[in-house]
Order: sequence, then structure tokens, then C-alpha cells
Amino acid sequence: MQERAVPFISVCIWNLILIIARRRARVRGRERLTCEMKRSSISLLTHTFARGCFSRRRKTIGSGLDNCIFFIEAYGVLDDSGVLHSVSQFDPPFAQSNPEFLDSIIYFLARLKTIAPDIRIMGNEGDMSDESMFQKVWSGFDGTMREDILVGFLPDSISRNTLHKEYTRYQWEGPAGKAAILQALIPNDSTFRDKLRTAFVAYLIFRGPNFFFGPTFISRMNAGVPIPDYAPMRQALGLPTGPATDVQYGTDPGFRLYSRATANGLVYLNWSGQTLTITLPTGSTYFDRNGNHVTSLTIPDLSGDYVLFKWRH
Repeated sequence: MQERAVPFISVCIWNLILIIARRRARVRGRERLTCEMKRSSISLLTHTFARGCFSRRRKTIGSGLDNCIFFIEAYGVLDDSGVLHSVSQFDPPFAQSNPEFLDSIIYFLARLKTIAPDIRIMGNEGDMSDESMFQKVWSGFDGTMREDILVGFLPDSISRNTLHKEYTRYQWEGPAGKAAILQALIPNDSTFRDKLRTAFVAYLIFRGPNFFFGPTFISRMNAGVPIPDYAPMRQALGLPTGPATDVQYGTDPGFRLYSRATANGLVYLNWSGQTLTITLPTGSTYFDRNGNHVTSLTIPDLSGDYVLFKWRH
């Protein structure tokens, strides 16, 4: 079957999601949820805007949604001096709590699927008020995007925990059939080769069936890294052949060693907080990326590396 390109529309519609936020109302002593926006308003978005303005001849519409940050405290109002003041709840009849906010997003995406199943939504992942609700909230999305899977190569525990949260999310997204674009921000300096290798290793560890690697130079132009720069690694390693595994170091969840088998080798991502020397599994012959026969692999912190079952020149 011939692949067809799907257009993506950058649309800021979270204001509409807020309008759809449901509030609680008492009816005959029982509590019910009432919709604050009629179905016709969602139809206006889908039929008039998405289909009418952008995609008259397309059978499928792809919409990319930025700033998918799902907790109320991330929002606020500007005063006359231009100072942003955070809020703890929205004005009625909008969501009065974070659980109601998450519920409103679930509701919106479910209604959108019913009214316009041809519109495919990909969200730019951000934080949310209750991480345990991730699967329920994001099940209504067709895919996800992330701007920097390696969180700037930062060594602090918050950044490491963020990477581990990504890893945990991807363990669900891949088997769930979600599409994902994994961008990695790479400096164009003397560290380029090492950091590109680390980024590609991270991509293979995170990868699901519909995941795509998007390395990008850190620059004002946000130019993509040319495919020939990482094509040799891609060809040498092949695709993952089993699930990723991880080992925690210490009490903080973000300090870990991640690993995964591929068709032609093993990949390791060291976010443990220390240089590790890994004893490779018995039963196979291994070569490092320089062609040396090895039985162990030493990887500095915040780095990724790999070994091959067979040396390929």
C-alpha cells in the first residue's frame, strides 16, 4: 500500500476544551455532570475550521496540539503591568479543580472521536496534575510529540526523573499503537557525535512500532540533523527485538541504566549518575563501535552506547 502524507494543522484549541469543561449540578438530590458547550460548537471546530479551511480534499486530517500541560496552576492572567498571576481554579462554569480539568480533556477527545473520527490528534506532551491518569487522558490522542527526549542532558534529579517519566509513558504508548515523534536537541559542537549517538540509543530504547526519530540542532533555525549522520548506526543496529529493561541506582527513580536488544546488538543508556562498566550477557560475541571484540562496556554518565553481535565495516 502506498503511503500518503497527512497534513498537520497547528491549532490552539485548549481554550475550546476549557469551554467544554463540565461542572457539577444538583438535580433531585443527585449529582450529575452537565456539558457547558453544545455539540454544535465542536462541530464548528471540526467541520467549519479543520475541514473547511484546511482540508477540503483530505480523507484524514492530522492536528498537532502544542502546550499539552494539564494542570490548572500552569495557567494564569496578565495584569495591566504585564505580570502573569497563576490561578488555582478557572472561573465558573469552567473546571474548578485539576480532576475536573483532566475530566474535561477526556470528554472533549471522546466527543471529537464520535463527531469527527477522521481528525487525528497528536499532542506535545507536558506535565499533568495526576500522572496516574496519563493513560486515561492520553488514550484519546492518536499520538504524541516531545521536544527533547534527553531533557538537555541535564544532570539534576528533576531532569533525570523527567526522562524516566518519558520512558514509562512510552512503555504504554508503543503497545497502545500511538504514533510518536521523538525530537532530540543536539549541539553542533565538539560533543555532537557523542550526543547524537546517545540520542539515537535513547530513541531505540523508547521506540514503539509507530515512533519516529527527530534529531535537531540547537540553533535559531532548528535545522534537522541530516539522516546520513546517524544512518550508519540505524543500519548497524537494526530495530528493537524485545522490550526495554532498566535498573535503578539509589532511591531516586530517575537514576537508572536502560537497555534493549536490537536485531544486531545491544544498546545502553546510562542515566545512573556514575560511570558504569557493564558486563555483557554470556552466549554471544560482541564488538564495540570501533570493531574491538569486547566482553564489557564502560559508559560515562549521561551517555549512550552499543555493541554489535557482528562487526560491520
